[in-house]
Amino acid sequence: MTSDDLKEFVNAQKALGFSSGECEELLCELATKLFNEKKGVDTFKALKVVGKTFVSYFDLVTDVMVFLELLRKNLTMAVVQGVTLGFSMVLQSLLSLLLGQPMLVALSGLFGCKPVIEAWRDATDAKPYQNQKGPNSYILSQPKSHFGNYH
Repeated sequence: MTSDDLKEFVNAQKALGFSSGECEELLCELATKLFNEKKGVDTFKALKVVGKTFVSYFDLVTDVMVFLELLRKNLTMAVVQGVTLGFSMVLQSLLSLLLGQPMLVALSGLFGCKPVIEAWRDATDAKPYQNQKGPNSYILSQPKSHFGNYH
């Protein structure tokens, strides 16, 4: 709610018959209530989200490193690793679509960018997308790029 919204609301009350003093008191009460309800930074939540994101990317990096090592030593196992890694990214993107997220967010899963997007949305308490089925914290906990990878 912006200050213009507050002023508009108070002016509407004045039009309904509130006196100037009552409108001033109402404005003070609303401003105080909004100030008191404003959320502070939850340091623990921010650290938890950063931790989840680091673990997710650490997992992805190690999966790619295993894939590259297998390319040098065992082509068959490299194909298995590559297919499972690709499958997990496709699955993550499909789950994103099924949970009501926009196409662009779902596609970001194919490039390994989705954990950062979800972490930012969860840490900032962003409003869920219009058709999203569940809060951001639930979406953040969905499978990332570690679905059955062969290590």
